[in-house]
Amino acid sequence: MHTYSWTWEQHPVVIAYDTIGSGDRVLSLPALSNVPSREAIAGVAEQSAFQFQVTTIDMPGLSESSRLPLTYTPELYRHFLQVFVPYTDMNFIQA
Repeated sequence: MHTYSWTWEQHPVVIAYDTIGSGDRVLSLPALSNVPSREAIAGVAEQSAFQFQVTTIDMPGLSESSRLPLTYTPELYRHFLQVFVPYTDMNFIQA
């Protein structure tokens, strides 16, 4: 597990993520409803790791990432992704 430190409205948030495989970099996002952790999508990441370098994350407020008393809004998640994707220097592929 790796961690990424991010700040939202002056609150430090620590994000848990894993990276496996090699090749083009892709980000595999968990669903926020029924599969909210990187562990839940580990099987998909492992299968994809034969062709790609796959990063899976625990979104802010979920699983092993910080669970601060914040209001978790679409704006928060959108901003997080806007800073996390460039940090990892990966391609963003929607499936």
